[in-house]
Amino acid sequence: STSTKDVAKVLDDIGESPEAVAGALKSAYKQSAKQVAQTFKNMGKDATNIAKGLKSAFKQSTKDVAKTLDAVGIDSGEVGKALRYAYKQSAKNVAKTMKDIGKGGAAIGKALQKGFRYNGKSAANMMKQVGVSSDQIGKALQNTFKLSANDAAKTFKSIGKGAADIGKTLKNTYRQNAEKATRILNAIGVSMHDMSNVLKGVYRLNAENAAKTFKKIGKGANDIANVMKSSYKQSAKDMAKVLDKAGVGIDEVGGALKNVYGQSAEQAAGTLKDIGKSAKDVGKVLKSTFKVSTKDAGKYLKKSFDLGKNGLKDALKGAGYSSKDVNKALDKLWKSLKFW
Repeated sequence: STSTKDVAKVLDDIGESPEAVAGALKSAYKQSAKQVAQTFKNMGKDATNIAKGLKSAFKQSTKDVAKTLDAVGIDSGEVGKALRYAYKQSAKNVAKTMKDIGKGGAAIGKALQKGFRYNGKSAANMMKQVGVSSDQIGKALQNTFKLSANDAAKTFKSIGKGAADIGKTLKNTYRQNAEKATRILNAIGVSMHDMSNVLKGVYRLNAENAAKTFKKIGKGANDIANVMKSSYKQSAKDMAKVLDKAGVGIDEVGGALKNVYGQSAEQAAGTLKDIGKSAKDVGKVLKSTFKVSTKDAGKYLKKSFDLGKNGLKDALKGAGYSSKDVNKALDKLWKSLKFW
């Protein structure tokens, strides 16, 4: 007997439309929509012509035709074209139809790319409109549109996605570590506060590792201290300890205590002593960051470290106060110290 493919080919060769051929296969050969689609595909017909046949002979809806085309192994990009040209569907409806039949971001992206010549940004925006998850949009940008991690992050930001979504995509889809992700977020203008929330919430970094990450990408002590305070809810002492461990210089730690936590010179001396800094180092901070006089520096160091006269003299000289000023200040102090 003559095969359905041969019959279809003969009808096609004499100029019958896809609609007529599909109708004949259905009525004369009792073929199902899927079988007709397979027959057309075996003949080398494109997805748009197959869809036209299915629409006419089987009254298939856009969702049904997309399912049928997918079931016979037709590429999502071609399905997108078929929905556009056989069913006159808009890009938005095509994206929705593909989502409704259970397709992921990469396939929906392909339907928009081939069906409508969409670039990554347009496709991402359209997918967002029809409720495709950020995770799936990320997969489309990586697999269909071949965007780099940096360009994907820019695209996400341009379609209004927040730092958390961008961070998740960088981590899960692009396999970026915390430092690389932070560099990318920083480059596209994400705020320190939002970046710290990504490090905390997406990468599960503790305060110390977050501080180290920020230092590696070149952030200053005040910026880091601000997020330690707001995102990580750190006390002045905890922040000072974290910055110190992250390799931030003591002068900058002192500056953060002053500028971010509003500590006075005397309070900062106590905080720095509490995290294990020497009297000499604390003296340097009092001199360079807080610009305190020799006499006041002596007073604060005496109070924090309970030093004798010689210990205090060494600490002040080591901190960079001149011998003359130190001797003068200590004489004055010691006269009043009898009453302490």
